[in-house]
Amino acid sequence: MCLLLGLSCTQKKEASKEISQEQSDQSPQNQPADASRLSQPFPSVFLRDLSNKVVPADQLLEGKNTVILFISPTCEPCSDEIERWKSYLPSLQPPFQVIGISPDRPAELLLYVKEQQINFPLYSDPAGTLVGYFSLSTYPTLVGVTPQRIVKFIQPGYHTGITPARLLRAF
Repeated sequence: MCLLLGLSCTQKKEASKEISQEQSDQSPQNQPADASRLSQPFPSVFLRDLSNKVVPADQLLEGKNTVILFISPTCEPCSDEIERWKSYLPSLQPPFQVIGISPDRPAELLLYVKEQQINFPLYSDPAGTLVGYFSLSTYPTLVGVTPQRIVKFIQPGYHTGITPARLLRAF
C-alpha cells in the first residue's frame, strides 16, 4: 500500500500584490498550475540573484535538465520540499540541476537561504512573471525543464510519496 500525502501553501498576499492585476485574474487561488504549459518552451524572463543582479533565465537553464522549486519563505511545506532536495543533491549527477525561484525580494531570500541552509541557487522573480505564466496558486510547485528549455513536468504541492528520484525519471 502506498500513501501519498499532498500539502501546499497558497500564494502569499504580499507577493501577489506585485503581480499585475491581469496575471492575478488568470491565477485564482486553489486552481492547479496551467497544464497547457507542458511541452512548451520555458519563457525567456529575467530573474534576480541574491545580490539583486539581473540574470536571464535562459542562461540558468541552457544545457541542463533543471528542476525548479517555486517556493516561499512563509510556506512550511516548502521547507519540507527543500529538505528533501537538499539531502538528494549530493547524489545528483550532471546534467541535472536544482534551482529555486520565489516571488519574494532578494534581501528576504538571502535570510531564508541562511535560515534553511539551502545548498542550491535561489532566484527572485519579484514581478511574479513566472507565477503568472504557470498560473501558480500553491507552493511548493516543481517544474522540470529540459536542456532545450522545454517544460517537462509541473508538480504542484508537496507530496510525501513523490521522491526526487521519481521526478527525475520524467526526464
